[in-house]
Formats: sequence, structure tokens, C-alpha cells
Amino acid sequence: MSSPAPTAPATTRRLPRAVAAAGAVLATACVLLPLPAAAAPATGPATVGPAQAHRTVLQDRPAYVDPASDAATAARTARAAGRTGDARLLEKAAAQGTARWLGPVDGTARVRAYAQAAVAAGATPVVVTYAIPDRDCGNHSAGGFTTPAEYRAWVDAVAAGLAGARAVVVVEPDALLHLDRCGDREARLAMLRHSVDAFAAAGAEVYLDGASSNSFGWSARHLADIAQRLRDAGVDRAAGFAVNTSNFQTDAQEVAYGDRLSALVGGATFVVDTSRNGNGPLAGPNGTVWCNPEGRALGNPPRATGTGPHVADLWLKTPGRSDGTCNGGPAAGRFWEAYLLGLAARAAW
Repeated sequence: MSSPAPTAPATTRRLPRAVAAAGAVLATACVLLPLPAAAAPATGPATVGPAQAHRTVLQDRPAYVDPASDAATAARTARAAGRTGDARLLEKAAAQGTARWLGPVDGTARVRAYAQAAVAAGATPVVVTYAIPDRDCGNHSAGGFTTPAEYRAWVDAVAAGLAGARAVVVVEPDALLHLDRCGDREARLAMLRHSVDAFAAAGAEVYLDGASSNSFGWSARHLADIAQRLRDAGVDRAAGFAVNTSNFQTDAQEVAYGDRLSALVGGATFVVDTSRNGNGPLAGPNGTVWCNPEGRALGNPPRATGTGPHVADLWLKTPGRSDGTCNGGPAAGRFWEAYLLGLAARAAW
């Protein structure tokens, strides 16, 4: 089944100027903190155990490669038009399992069709939910539901579509990053906890979005802040958290960040979005350029790493979908073939 362009998926990581400027320094000269020997969070330790920390369904079944993806469709069009070089680059991206972003238009039947297609292919459906009220604080990727009740009903409908498919679900990118910037904090946390419980009950492997090494900073205080947010959102009942979603930070940065964060939340597993981090971030005068930065590259193909707590690299951001109307890009979530061609051409593999 064809994957429609969500109303506005993809990236934000929009930070106050002071934090963004600090991020530009972190991206190039980060001093890594030692791993905490034993984290003792104010609300008690998370209950994620060692057995969970080294296991993912992706070890048994790779991420689903959708034959109707943006990249696959563009590749077929390019080859039919005799654009052989472009077709090869587009096929390079199309051959990788990429997450499907789910928004308000995705109900039970639509989700079930996608999940069953993945299962029939012997693969794991990887989805990203992106419909929480006050999504992206009204910026490039604004949208989502109006009320918590509407959102919870939608989550239940998505969970019903995923039931039995052993899916991987990444819950609401930026929702914790923007926790105190828009909407009601406690209502948002309650919605995230509902998501974790509903998707876990459907048999899915659930990851809360844990931002990136460029989002909060590396001090003990900053790490403790995002760890507390993860605990408040129910990470103890999830498989763990995702880092670098729709971002460009390097593997080394994100694994180091994830390791430190994992130690603060009971050893939870984490996955890294490597979809566009092949050349790392682009530093600008006001911090890291987050919106359609030039010169970026595809990162590691999706894979189970087997190195827990870092259990997998995933392509969560759909490579080629615009971050917003910046640097020549179309609206957020729209496919931009020229950008994908650049990402694929610069990939190191």
C-alpha cells in the first residue's frame, strides 16, 4: 500500500538561540562525560532489565522495505525516463527499510494493511507516530489532534492496526523536547504514557523520542533533565528510547549520548536515526543547521547492531522529505528528489 505524504512529518529540533549556539560547539568539540556508575533518579529507577537491553525484534526481521516508498517510486520514474545515474542513486536509498510516519489520516485499516504487508515480506514494520496535540509548537510541522481524548482514541486505533505484527514504534518526535514550550505538560506526559501502554499491549517494541546530543547538552544537569522526562513519559514500560530522530548528529555522538542516557534510566535500550547523518551536522552562525542543510549524506543502512544498549540503527526520517520551506525546500513532509539524490551521492557506502 502506498505511503502518503503526512501533513507535516519530519524534523524540528528547533532550539532557543542560546541553546542552538551551544549546540554548534557541541557538534564539533564535545567533551564526553563519564558514564554514571549508578543513577538514582528522584522518582525511582526504571525497571528495564539487562535481558531487554540487548534484544530487538530487528535481530530476527529487518526493517520493512516498502516497494511503494517515495524513493522507490522516484527510482522507477527515473529509470523509465532513461535517467540511469539518478535511478541508481534513488534505488540505493529505496533498498533500505525506512520508517512510515503515521498521522491523523492513518486509521486502523490503513495501518493494518501496511503492517501485514511487512509481515508478509518477513520484515518488521517500523512506524513513527506524529499526531500529538500542539505538534511542533505550531511551527513547520504543525498539526496533530486538538484534544487529548481525540489523540488517545487515535493511538488505540493505530495500536489495533499493529496488533500481532511485532512492530517497532517510535513515539512522537520532539514531544519531550518541547515539553515545556507549548501545551500542557502533564496532559502531554499522560498522552505519551498512554501511547507506550497501548503499543506495548499490541505487541510492539516501543521507543520514546529522547532528542539528540545536540538538543539538551552534555552536562549532568541536562542529561538528568531528559532522563526525568523519559521516566515521566513511561520509559520503564517501553523498550527504550530513540535518539537523533530527523537530525544529523554523528554515530559517535549519538551512541555516546544514548549510553549516558541509558545509564540514567535503568539500562534502557536505544535506537539511532542514521538516515541523514553520514556527513554529520552542518554548523551555522546561529547553531547547527537543522532545516535541509546542504552537503549531508545518507548514514549507515538500517541494521540491528547487537551491541546493546544501542540495539539498532534505523532510518526514522524519510530521506528526501523536506524539513520545511528553507534552503530551497518544499513544505515540510513533501518529497524532494534533488535533496535525496545529493544524500545518496555523498553516502560512504
